[in-house]
Amino acid sequence: MSERKRTRNYLIKIDFYSVQGTLTAAFVLVVLAGFFVALYTHQAWRGVIQQKVATESVIIPVRQYTQALLLEIKQSQVNLSQYLLLNEPDYKKNNRQLWLVTIPTYKDSLYHYVAQSEHEETRVAMLNMNKRINELKQLELEVESIYENNIDKAQLRKLLRYDIANAMQIINQEAKNLIRIQNERLDESQETFLTQKKQIQYIALLLGLVGMAVAYTLSALLILRVFRKIRVVRKLLKSLRLGHLSIDVPEQRDEYRTLLYEIENLKAAMLSIQTYAEAIGDGRFDTKVLTIDPDSELGRSFAQTETKLQKVYEEDRQQSWITASLAKFSEVLRSNTDSIEELCRNLMQNLVKHLDLMQGGLFLLEQEDEQSRPLAEPYFNLVAAYAYGKDRYLERKVPVYEGLIGRVYQEKQLVYLTTLPEDYMFISSGLGKTQPKALLILPLESEGRIEGVIELAAMKPFASFEIDFLRRLSESAAATIIATITSERNNRLLSEAQQMAQTLRAQERELRKSSLEVLNTQEAIERQLVEADYERTKFKAILDSSINPIIISDERGSIKLFNKAAEQMFGYTQAEVLDKNIAILMPLPYSREHDLYMSRYLQTREAHVMGKGREVEALTKNKQRVKVILNLSEVQLEKEHLFAAMLQPV
Repeated sequence: MSERKRTRNYLIKIDFYSVQGTLTAAFVLVVLAGFFVALYTHQAWRGVIQQKVATESVIIPVRQYTQALLLEIKQSQVNLSQYLLLNEPDYKKNNRQLWLVTIPTYKDSLYHYVAQSEHEETRVAMLNMNKRINELKQLELEVESIYENNIDKAQLRKLLRYDIANAMQIINQEAKNLIRIQNERLDESQETFLTQKKQIQYIALLLGLVGMAVAYTLSALLILRVFRKIRVVRKLLKSLRLGHLSIDVPEQRDEYRTLLYEIENLKAAMLSIQTYAEAIGDGRFDTKVLTIDPDSELGRSFAQTETKLQKVYEEDRQQSWITASLAKFSEVLRSNTDSIEELCRNLMQNLVKHLDLMQGGLFLLEQEDEQSRPLAEPYFNLVAAYAYGKDRYLERKVPVYEGLIGRVYQEKQLVYLTTLPEDYMFISSGLGKTQPKALLILPLESEGRIEGVIELAAMKPFASFEIDFLRRLSESAAATIIATITSERNNRLLSEAQQMAQTLRAQERELRKSSLEVLNTQEAIERQLVEADYERTKFKAILDSSINPIIISDERGSIKLFNKAAEQMFGYTQAEVLDKNIAILMPLPYSREHDLYMSRYLQTREAHVMGKGREVEALTKNKQRVKVILNLSEVQLEKEHLFAAMLQPV
């Protein structure tokens, strides 16, 4: 009941600060104005009608009584004539009745209406007609007296023929004149009525137009007021749509109070969404938008967006972790290329710590000497093991066709187990031993060949992104291990070549010291020269057999040797580059740095890159850049210095 009362009071309230109150006030004013216009029109029309009725209520009776009086007078003439002709007393009696009762009655009524009309011309005409009637009455009495006394017939005829006829004619004229006057008055009244009617219509129309103008003005003002409110609301909504949440929502006492209240709530909701977005940006996905109904379309959309963003955030975090981890281990692989054992040991040590594993091992594919055991099968040799924060120096060889490691070798796919075979592996400590919860064995594959495997054991399952990281790491690790093994082999070959060169130098010294003996023993010298030539050919054959490009230059940078692998990499033949500066094989800025380094080294003999591997770019004959790992070493001869550059493609 109270709610209905409040609603009813709200609907009929009148004020000038709310749209409803202003509209109600305007409506009341318009209704009052219309009422007063209608009242004025009614009163004016009523006055005109009353005036017309009053006028007609006098004019018409006057005209009617005049005609009736004229008829009665004419009847008296008829009665008089009948009396004179027939000499019957009844006509006289009737005539007396007319003059004593009927005619005076009509005259009194006529006097009454003429007096009400207050019209001077009517009153004068009435008086004239009354005077003529009285004269006619006297003439008739005189005629009766002469007729009854039989005094003078000639005078009787004269009275009847002239005097009474004239009197009757005058009365008739006066009656017509009075009727004419009444007709004119009636026409004038009708004309006045029509004129006043038009005036009232014009005034009513004018007042109606004024009322319409006032109503239009009030409506326009009200609409402008509504539009101003709408502009304020539109401006607020536009600011909110553009994301300006620092707006101030004004207070109102009118109907817009509820709308502005909802805009304030919308602002609060958007602030809540802003807080939610900032929390999502910080990775706090448990934040909720308190002002949004979770069961609404927007609430469900937020929930779905939160789930998707959390998934994307997790994927991005995992990808960032993979990228950072790969960068870290790329540095580990680059900083340990001198020794394969040191490389594998550092790799396993960092890998076990980085993934918080219990233990891990790295096996490399090896094969016994084919000369001693030509039918021997390859096997995996454990070269590095790390567990419980310490290196484990274990010796273990696994045939390539046995166990899980053999399965990885054959299928070239990683093996991931969360349920290990019984007695496969135990992790021991001072308090006891237990079996790991997860085992991962992944191949070290490069260009379709398995070079080794990594075996990792953990007390918790591996995450999918950790397995992805290990897949990608195995590729770069395999390439680095192959490069390190090849580098060690090439260094060994280069060392043998240096020893052979020293032997040749010693032989040359012996030949110089014994030049006289050489002359005397020509055959011995020729034999030694053949042997020296054989050794040179053997040295060149050794260099040409290397799978890595080897380039030997002197201290001026002139190329002295260019093996087959170098010809294949650069596209030059040995004849094309022999005695040319080695800078033709280097793009800028490496060629400039090489010249500066050689000049500084020859002056100070301080080696910065000598004997160390580093990644540089080489320039082929077709002007293509190739990334290689450069190992630079020095060969000291008696009269000159040679520099051997061994390249390994990346």
